[in-house]
Amino acid sequence: MTYYALSALINGITSTFLGIFVYFRKRQVAASRRFCTFLLAIAFWSYSYFIWQFSNSEATALFWCRMLMRGSIFIPITFAHFVVVWLNLYKENKKIIIWGYICSLVFFIFDFTPLFVKEVFPVISFKYWPRAGVLYLPFLFFWFGYVVYSWYLLVMSYQKSTGIKRNQIRYILIGTMIGFLGGATNYPLWYNIPVLPFGNILVALAIAIIAYAIIRYRLMDIEIVVNKTVLFGLLIGSIFVLHLSIITLLKDTISYVGATGLSLGLIIFLLFFTPFRRKLGGFVDALIYRGKYDYQKVLKESTKALVSILDLRQLLCYVVNTISETVGVEKISLFLREGIRSRYQIKASCGLDEELVENYVLKPNEGIIPWLKQSKVVFIKEEMERALPGKVFESIYGDLVKIGAEFVLPLFYKDNLVGVLNLSNKQSGGIYNQTDIDILESLGAEAAVAIENARLHTEVITDELTELYQPRYFELRLREEIEKAKRYRHCLSLMMIEVDNFEEFKKGYEQEKKDKLLKSIAGIISKNLRMADIACRCGENGFGIILPEITEDPGGNIRERLKKQIRETVEIGERLRRRVKEEELGVTVSIGIASFDGQDRDMNREIMIKQAKEALTLAKREGNMVKVFYDEKLKKEISTEVLEWIKETEEVLVSGEICVDLVKHTVQVKGKPIKLTPKAFDLLCLLMKKKGRVLNRSFLTESIWGYEYFGTTRTVDSHIKCLRQKLGPEGKKIETVKGVGYKFVDEG
Repeated sequence: MTYYALSALINGITSTFLGIFVYFRKRQVAASRRFCTFLLAIAFWSYSYFIWQFSNSEATALFWCRMLMRGSIFIPITFAHFVVVWLNLYKENKKIIIWGYICSLVFFIFDFTPLFVKEVFPVISFKYWPRAGVLYLPFLFFWFGYVVYSWYLLVMSYQKSTGIKRNQIRYILIGTMIGFLGGATNYPLWYNIPVLPFGNILVALAIAIIAYAIIRYRLMDIEIVVNKTVLFGLLIGSIFVLHLSIITLLKDTISYVGATGLSLGLIIFLLFFTPFRRKLGGFVDALIYRGKYDYQKVLKESTKALVSILDLRQLLCYVVNTISETVGVEKISLFLREGIRSRYQIKASCGLDEELVENYVLKPNEGIIPWLKQSKVVFIKEEMERALPGKVFESIYGDLVKIGAEFVLPLFYKDNLVGVLNLSNKQSGGIYNQTDIDILESLGAEAAVAIENARLHTEVITDELTELYQPRYFELRLREEIEKAKRYRHCLSLMMIEVDNFEEFKKGYEQEKKDKLLKSIAGIISKNLRMADIACRCGENGFGIILPEITEDPGGNIRERLKKQIRETVEIGERLRRRVKEEELGVTVSIGIASFDGQDRDMNREIMIKQAKEALTLAKREGNMVKVFYDEKLKKEISTEVLEWIKETEEVLVSGEICVDLVKHTVQVKGKPIKLTPKAFDLLCLLMKKKGRVLNRSFLTESIWGYEYFGTTRTVDSHIKCLRQKLGPEGKKIETVKGVGYKFVDEG
């Protein structure tokens, strides 16, 4: 086999395999179909070229020379078609492409005439080489014209592009220049110019460069196609072995034809008339998508949830936890535009230090934000670091390393950058492939709309001063929660809070001071509630909190569950009362609590508010107290226990080197204070209070985040991981119970 035959064969094989991969992975994308057509033309030219090299007669050589030209005729126009579609320039170049196909068709028709390929003749080391007809020169002008024009479009787009697209264009441009110039070394000999077609092998090199661009820069994601091709190749091989085995065993018994027919019949029956094909498909998919996620399923479930969540806080937590669970990242943060200065602040996160979450902001006029607004594409650190000049990259990326930002996704709503989602490296260590980008961009688009809807909803139902829900919304939600408690036999508590001696406070201070006071108390309330609790402003100096039941055993004794519900509500009330006092705001608060066991069918909103206000009146009479409303039966059962519960809330939780002060809301390890988020603090307290007991993830999620929480139990795992890190060696006391949850033990 000569060098020219071997190079043609290599060109054909490389273009064939790349074409198959791209077609089966992205055949629904127009640019991918055009790219496959381009590779098909190269493959046809290459295989015909290969066969031509073995021609043993003038007629055979002339036939295969004309056949290879049929492939060559369509190479430039299919390449140009791919370029204009890929660069989104088809509309502007539609006529050029149509005329290109018309010219190609004309050359195709005349290909098997002497006007195009006149004859074959011996030249240098070739026994049969084609001689050009009169139409061949116009063809060469056509061939080079469309190739050069395509390069011109790529160069123009390269100058305007940034990031990933710029790198993709660069590799396509370099690869096709090498390939076309290498292939063009065939043309001089057509006019008896003594230049050998030494550049043929460069076509394969060009295809290799394009394949590199596909894999490295996600021009087209072919990873799954490669896996599928290998698996189905093994399947076909297995079928072939089965076929040969049957023929070998039976050919002497029932003849070769009979054995062949029986084998083919058995294979067809297995593949098309039994569950074998369906089970095989499921097995192949399980192998291919092992460790990945179902793209359509995730999108469907997420879209359904996003359109139904109107609470902004729950929505953001859902977005963060869904993406964290789906993609599998170590750190994730969601920034939203806030305030008059339009700074972007972290509103939801996972795996980040709390001090960083509170203080880290993205400024609107520097760093990554202007770049995202202009480019409107994802920012992938690894790729941008290679694509952008050093100083340019540093000015854009800035100190995003603090939050572990490897993948930055802009969230746009009507051309407004409403938020930024930052993801760290995958826990698996894998790269962000095209499937990841597709699903994240889809989720990001849905999330941006959902965030704006939730913001509008929140603005309508939220008190402007305190940022808690308005009184009207409080009444509506209380009615809904009472009905829900009746339906599911859940307990429900209502807490009414009022500022003591507020009238005297008003007389001594200006309106601004009064507003600041109410805002401070509202902030304390927001930071010390569970995710499911609903805090509202009620009146000029009052607040109402609806506290649904969170239980490990919804089918347990209702009276015991009610007592537990009251106890937890009292603990929350005491914590709030003390927080306000500790802040030294110049006032105290009194709290009244009413609870409902879900059994009383006559309970309604008015009755529950009345009961809570009765307890509040008693609390205000004594001043800065927490009081509970009792019916006669409840009073006999737990009135004395409530005093003990209040007393217990003043105690300090201690285990070895860990000391938790429930009054001051502080945690110390070996005498040194550590800073925990409210959720992490509540999680640690819950684990320590239920020391030795195994608490499943669902219970922990409901207890800390609420039973209406839309996220996954993965957020518990993330908080436990952070909690262990904060506690240092003492973190070993939080033990994992595989497949269930966690428990706290005195000895780690």
